[in-house]
This record gives sequence, C-alpha cells and structure tokens, in this order.
Amino acid sequence: MVSVLLISSASVGPLFISALLKKEGHIVRRLYQGYKEYLGEPSAPFLPPLTEEELREFRPDVIGFSADTSCFDRAVEMASEIKTILPSVYIVFGGPHPTVCPDEAIGKAPIDAICVGEGEYAMLELCNEIQVQKAPITVKNLWVQHNGEIYKNPQRPYLQDLDSIPMDRENIWYTGIYTGRGCVGRCTFCNVPTIRKCGPGGKYFRKRSFESVLDEVQIVYDSILKRSSPALIIDKLLGRKKWVEPLRSKDGTFLGDRKWFLEFAKRLRKRFPMSIVDKLLAPIVYKLLGRKKWVEPLRFKDDTFLGDRKWFLEFAKRLRKRFPNLTYLCQATANEIDEEVADWLKKSGCVQVLLGLETGSAKLRNDLLRKNVTDKQISTACRLLREQGIQILGSWMYGLPGETFLDMLRTFIMSVKEGDSSNLSFLTPLPGTELFDMAVAEGIIDANYHHGGVYRSVVLHKGEARLQVLMVSL
Repeated sequence: MVSVLLISSASVGPLFISALLKKEGHIVRRLYQGYKEYLGEPSAPFLPPLTEEELREFRPDVIGFSADTSCFDRAVEMASEIKTILPSVYIVFGGPHPTVCPDEAIGKAPIDAICVGEGEYAMLELCNEIQVQKAPITVKNLWVQHNGEIYKNPQRPYLQDLDSIPMDRENIWYTGIYTGRGCVGRCTFCNVPTIRKCGPGGKYFRKRSFESVLDEVQIVYDSILKRSSPALIIDKLLGRKKWVEPLRSKDGTFLGDRKWFLEFAKRLRKRFPMSIVDKLLAPIVYKLLGRKKWVEPLRFKDDTFLGDRKWFLEFAKRLRKRFPNLTYLCQATANEIDEEVADWLKKSGCVQVLLGLETGSAKLRNDLLRKNVTDKQISTACRLLREQGIQILGSWMYGLPGETFLDMLRTFIMSVKEGDSSNLSFLTPLPGTELFDMAVAEGIIDANYHHGGVYRSVVLHKGEARLQVLMVSL
C-alpha cells in the first residue's frame, strides 16, 4: 500500500480521489488546506494547514496538490519546501490550473507529475505503480517528469458511472453535495469550455442516480443532527432569539496553531460541556422531529443544478417524498427556470438560488459572455422565484471589455428591479478562458499576469472607458 497526503486550496475534488484510494487499500490522510499556512480562505471540510511535525510523522509516499490559478505559485513554493524535508516524496499537481496550463505546470521543479482532467483513476494507477517501484510514465491523464524527459499521456474517457466513486465523508463536516459533474454552459469568462474542448470527448455533463444522491443527503442529514443543539433547533423552529449569545473568537486566525487548538478544544469541551437544557431536550426534540427537520440548508454545489430539466423534476419529487422538511440552496441560470421548475424548487425545499446574471447589457451578456440568456428570461425567472418565496442571490460582474458607463448602470438597475441580493464582482480574466486570450491579444495584460498567488482584477478598457470603470469601482 502507498501512503498519500492531500492538500487543496478550496476544491473538495480530492475527497473523491481519497474514497477510491482507500477502497483499493491505500492510506490517505484527510484533506489539508495548505502547508504551514493557508492556500485559501479557511473553510469546511478542510483541516488547518499541515505542520512540519505532521509531515515528518506521516512521511507520505505521495502528496497531491489541488490548485487553481489563484494559489498555484504558492502551492509550488509549499511543494518545494516539502521536497527539502522529504526529497523522495512524489508530488502530483491537479485541479483547474494544471488542466488548462499543463505546459507551464509540468515545468515547475518540485512537481513530478500533473493530472490533466479527472484524477480518480489516474491517482489510483499512479499509486499502484509507485507501490511496485515503477515510474508512472504511461498513466493516462498524467504528464510526468522522469529522467529529464516529459511524458504527455492522453486523457481517459470521462467517468460516466459517478455513483461508483462517492465523496469520502469520513470524519468531516461538510453540507455540500454534488449531483453530477460538468456544466452545459459555454461562458467566455469560465475555463469549462477549454477543459471540455481539450478533453477526451464523450459526455461531459453527467448526473448521478437519484438514489445515490438521496443516500448522500441522508448521510449529511444525520451529521447535521448530531452536531446540532436541541435548544438551537427549537429556537429556529419557534423563531425565537438564541437563548445564549455565542462567544466570539476575534483572532485573525483562530486555527493558526493546530496543536494548540486541538488541546484547547478538548479542555473547552470538558469545562463547558453540553448545557443541562440541551441534555433534557435532546431526546424529546429528536423524537418529535422524526429525523426530518433540518437545522441549516443543504447546499447542492453543482455549477448548474438545473442543467438537466428532466432529471431535476424527477429528483425534486423523490427528494420531497424522502425529506419533506429539507431546505437547500443551489445554483442555476435564468433560462433554466420556468413555472414548473420554480414550483418544484419550492416544493422540494429550495430557499435560495444563485443566478449567474452577469450584466444588465443583453449584448454583452450574450455576444461577449455567451450566456444565451435574454432580459425577458431573467425577468421571468426572478418573478417566478419571488412568487415562490425563494431568495435570489444574483451574481453580477462589471469591467467587461467594451462595457460603457451606461451598461454598468443597466446592471445596477436590473439588480434592483429584479429584487435579488446582489453579489457584484470585478471581472477577473482567468487563464484558459476566451476573455483571457482576448486581453492578452489586445496587449491589456501579460500572459503571466496571474503569477504571484492571487487573482488580480484588470480593467479591460483604455482611454475614457477605463476612467469610467475606475469611477464606478470607487
């Protein structure tokens, strides 16, 4: 067997790899969010950054990094530092950035291999090869550095049986669920079209079976109940304020010292255990709820939860039947929502939809961004969701190439008109997207502008238009 350690900035993709590796007998440590410091914002279900002490103690054979553009350079620095401690460890990089920029990624010194595309079976074959002391130079989906040569292997077909590899949920707290993989969109600000174009062909947008998703919902449901205070449940059900105001840790990074935190948490629990109120209410509340009432919404994390209309309508009926009191959040585009879909979103427990609305200019939205969504479709979708009492979280952007001051005003006006809770962001062109290539071709940005470990917003305008964008930013 091979011992594997996984590090990621924000993606939970490595948890699917973890499930397969464990199933086949390899040893996998839980998902860390960096080495010595965070790669991304601290969040579930990640462990705090791996410490040098833990690295030396575990001494993994393989370390897998999942990196997007924002953290790629920093992840490379971490990998280099790890190599000085464990020179023989095999380091693999996967995720969005190595997939869309493989030539750049494979050229980094500490990286032994990169995974282009889906990584479950590539990582399994890699571990099997290392177990018998063979270089994984023929493993599909991998680009491998070996003895001064780079081996660029083709991609294997997209995994179609998504039920065969569940997420590894052992000892984690995470309420997100993926009902499928891929996306039906062709947005020019997203790298999905490039990933699909450079992929192995075949069906890219895939859905899991209904029962597989529902069974995972049950797992998440049970974990939420176990972690929930009965007093808090009753507060939520009755609409009352919290009985006891929570204490707030004001440290910039409360988990910065992992060893300290773990010991402190044990002492905190021992000195301030579950309240007597909770102890008395627990059996009563759980019995009355019949394991059906949710404490917080579940999150369906698919880029487009409604991408397959037929699948959604059948799933919604089954979800409502099995979990009649469930609530959840999801993401969608406006052209996927009609009266029947909105009705079943409500019936199945949806309380919020994140809509990728992008801009108030129909020309920019469709000709430049290729959203294929009309103003009328946005208006209709928002009206139907409002009528069902479903909150709308609108995702908007500004600073688009060719965008005028009037276009930006249209965005703000449409957001107010449609009654959404706005999430307004400045456009960030990412490598592997058409907008990035456009900005490079026009000399607005350098092809290597993303280096440095952070996303940087760029004004894709010149002259007076540039000044207008900067004024709106202020």
